[in-house]
Amino acid sequence: MSNTASGYVPCPNTDQILAGLEFHYGIPRAAFDDWRFWSRMDSGVVSLAPADHEPGDGVYESFGMMMVRRDDHPAAAGTAFVRRFGHLATRNTVQLEGAALANYLQGLPVDSGVADERRGFVIVVGPHGPVGRGLWRRDDERMWLLSELAKPYRHLPESTTDSTEAPA
Repeated sequence: MSNTASGYVPCPNTDQILAGLEFHYGIPRAAFDDWRFWSRMDSGVVSLAPADHEPGDGVYESFGMMMVRRDDHPAAAGTAFVRRFGHLATRNTVQLEGAALANYLQGLPVDSGVADERRGFVIVVGPHGPVGRGLWRRDDERMWLLSELAKPYRHLPESTTDSTEAPA
């Protein structure tokens, strides 16, 4: 198995990605006038880079900011993308504070306390702006917001137990 990765090419599905972002999140197409979408030739990963940047000749492991892992699902935007462009969203956002935000930042589900019909991906916004993506799931009685925050961005609480004790 080779350790090399294929290069990037201009994303052929840019129009569909922009339409998906506008439809799902309300992020206007014009927000990306100074950006270009790039596809990795060996996968469905789509990255975003300033319009005046291009990958040079050769083989690349990564280029730009990862936008999505599959070009057919722009609502599943990555954490870095959400933190950079999520403030432009006018739909499918949820504001969290206090314990709910702390749970989300730890990767724990957040109980919405209601049994409505919300579904799908949302941009999670904290007191200082967008923090990541969440996913609404319904059980028999309530809606839960599942944290889709990438592990490197999670804030885990400091351990308060002795290292010889099993956590409760």
